[in-house]
Amino acid sequence: MIPICQFFLWFMFYNIVGWIYETLVCSIQEKRLVFNRGFLAGPYCPIYGSGALLDVFLLGWIHNPVLLFFAGMLVNCTLEYLTGWALEEIFHAKWWDYTGWFLNIKGRICFWGALAFGCMSVLLIKWIHPFVLRTTHLLPPLAVYIIAGVLFVIFVTDFVLTNVHIAQFNDKLKDFQQRISGRVTGEKGQNEVYAKAGIEPENNKKLQEITEKLSLRERVMLKNTFSFQSTKYTDLVDRLKDNLGYKQ
Repeated sequence: MIPICQFFLWFMFYNIVGWIYETLVCSIQEKRLVFNRGFLAGPYCPIYGSGALLDVFLLGWIHNPVLLFFAGMLVNCTLEYLTGWALEEIFHAKWWDYTGWFLNIKGRICFWGALAFGCMSVLLIKWIHPFVLRTTHLLPPLAVYIIAGVLFVIFVTDFVLTNVHIAQFNDKLKDFQQRISGRVTGEKGQNEVYAKAGIEPENNKKLQEITEKLSLRERVMLKNTFSFQSTKYTDLVDRLKDNLGYKQ
């Protein structure tokens, strides 16, 4: 049980480190503070924890830094691509998009991200994880149980609530799209979907009303989740960002 708890502590540590890294990079790119950097609400990015553990368990035996660099690129780019694909398929949304970046594949991975993954894999295996390993081994077993238990409850609760929230948000976007498109009963027989080029003036008021109905969590997600976009309601999400003053 202790090793499993230690593995989870490593996972959470790298989740938090990844969140800090993403926050710094994206805040610099956006020229403003961007706090909500992950899929979840808390200050952690599970893709970094997952990538770090894959590196540790799959690549920890590699001593050649050049081989480790390229292996890290392959492992983490595969993870990022599959994660991006899964999020799009399950939640019909993107939390990052490298479209237009050098050597990107469907906007899910890109050349510069691959370089970063390679460098981080070398740093992780050669210097960072040995320190983390020594530190966790120094913790008393009871402390490991307690810390891992508390973090597990927080993480799982966040994960479940986020899944429920995203599902509700997609339902809300569907309803919003119907209202704006004039397909809701009582809209004077207007059943056509307005073109992306612009919502007709009489619908501007509806869009404003819809914007005001967004929850705090939805506003934070639209503002601070870098490149968040719905794959089904792209135009509507762009308009909501415009109304909130959040569009990039």
